[in-house]
Amino acid sequence: MVKKITQDDYIYVNNYLLDCLLTDPNKYYEKLEYFKDTYGLEFISKIINWSTYETYCGNHLHALVMITGKLINNNKENIEKKIWGINTSVDDLLSSKICERLLEYGINYNSVNYYEETPYQISIQKNSFVSRYNNKLLRRILRKQLIVDLNKKFDFKLDLWI
Repeated sequence: MVKKITQDDYIYVNNYLLDCLLTDPNKYYEKLEYFKDTYGLEFISKIINWSTYETYCGNHLHALVMITGKLINNNKENIEKKIWGINTSVDDLLSSKICERLLEYGINYNSVNYYEETPYQISIQKNSFVSRYNNKLLRRILRKQLIVDLNKKFDFKLDLWI
């Protein structure tokens, strides 16, 4: 008998993966593939696009952006706040690798969080509690994806220009 996947299962896996992202980003990267291979692309896509309260109702890409690079406002008052991932810093190279996998698995990179911000908008901020630097690779990947989408929306006819 095959067990039906319940909403509680999705919530459990979502929380498990976000905990892995905070504590061991390499394990998170591996577990993404494990869950995709075990339960399918539709399952993992639903998980990574799940809105989570702790990440300001953002998806896994919002969470990744919130912890990639070094915190700009790392004064004691800011670090003591109960903000998800405030004391975590993921290397830009590893984060870029994770981002590529999230994009491959169907993350909605245009999704907005509670504050109406996309992951790219969060990544370029310099004045919020979660603003980071040393995240250029991740920002480039997100910007490139946005440009690819723009090019798809506009059907350029080069013959007309020549």
